[in-house]
Amino acid sequence: VLRFRSWRFADRLRRLLARERFDLALISGLEMMWCRALIADHLPVLYLCHNLEAALYHQQVRRLPPPLRTLARRDADRLACFEGREVGHSDAIVTISERDGEALGNLASRVPALTVPPVFTAPRWGGDTPADGNAPPLGNEQTGIMPIRLGFLGNLSWWPNLAALRWFLDAIWPQVPEHFALHVFGHGSDRLPARPRLFGHGYVSSLDQVWATADILIQPIVV
Repeated sequence: VLRFRSWRFADRLRRLLARERFDLALISGLEMMWCRALIADHLPVLYLCHNLEAALYHQQVRRLPPPLRTLARRDADRLACFEGREVGHSDAIVTISERDGEALGNLASRVPALTVPPVFTAPRWGGDTPADGNAPPLGNEQTGIMPIRLGFLGNLSWWPNLAALRWFLDAIWPQVPEHFALHVFGHGSDRLPARPRLFGHGYVSSLDQVWATADILIQPIVV
């Protein structure tokens, strides 16, 4: 949270609240909850929770070697205290998963909470438009087995995405038949180690490339 704390932004926020009138303040993500204390005297605060950040931090800490784990655990505990205090002083909460909603309900039982699952725009298929013809040909033409292209979309600088992909490649991919290929999209995917049937496309500016290349999208969640 301290990484995102900015005295310059705080000053801008104070001047904006003194100059203009608003009905509601929406704080998106725990890293910006340091603003709540500046806003609460002026406006009701709605907190949009993307993740239980302290729980994610503790998961990451448990993977560290013992000396670092001890130091980082203190920081994770401080984040948990901050999360509980700030969420508990919010006027309402919106979560994107029922599990997070239940957890925050236990953490801040007096704060009304609503779960609104994410809604994504469905790909628009142009009738019988074929998939991307530039994708590498796969499968065994002699056996007539058609290639199947799996897709993974995620920013690999975000450690849960990287952990999910590593788990899939280590635990699942060796068991997948040879007529499957895996296409990975997102920041850092162009730097993946070379593996048979694995294609890293890097960051793509349009999701149309993902929809056109992959037959099935996977999103394993392991942390």
